[in-house]
Amino acid sequence: MRSILSDGYAPVDFLRLVPYYDTGSERVLKEANRFKMVNDWPSFSFTEPLMDDFCRFFYNNFSEWLIHGEGLKNLSCWARSYYPVYLQFIGKDKKVLNLRSKLKSILKESNRYILDEAEELCFIFESGTLGNIKQLEHHIEEIRLNHRRFVKRMRSNMQDMQDHVFYRQIGLDSEKEYY
Repeated sequence: MRSILSDGYAPVDFLRLVPYYDTGSERVLKEANRFKMVNDWPSFSFTEPLMDDFCRFFYNNFSEWLIHGEGLKNLSCWARSYYPVYLQFIGKDKKVLNLRSKLKSILKESNRYILDEAEELCFIFESGTLGNIKQLEHHIEEIRLNHRRFVKRMRSNMQDMQDHVFYRQIGLDSEKEYY
């Protein structure tokens, strides 16, 4: 995943197999007595209970980041769509290209953070040292703080791009000339 997501083009995402009705995966999981329904949604248990604990912890703490409408993943998808549209209609504007490069840097950093955090959490869960609640609480707080920090940077980037395009459209080079 690191090599695939190292260019900052796309945000990290984690997907779990969904054993849909009447599929091979559903049959295999039912035969192994691992199929279950969670909130009316097909799911399964891992063969290792620690993996279930890890996934639950990971998804609970990264859900705002990965699923929420104001989450980093969603914002980055919008931002990735905005830049090509603006470049198409405005042309190869140096400032917009620079802002797009900064956006990719934000995504690279956030991807690196999520993958590093997932790796560190894997070690914690694999080691069986889950008794140290303080350690997990520290991770929970760090995840929230980093999410807010990355979202703030991404929103600022998108706002800078929109402001620049606005001023350009009305014939000004910058906000200073507007006021």
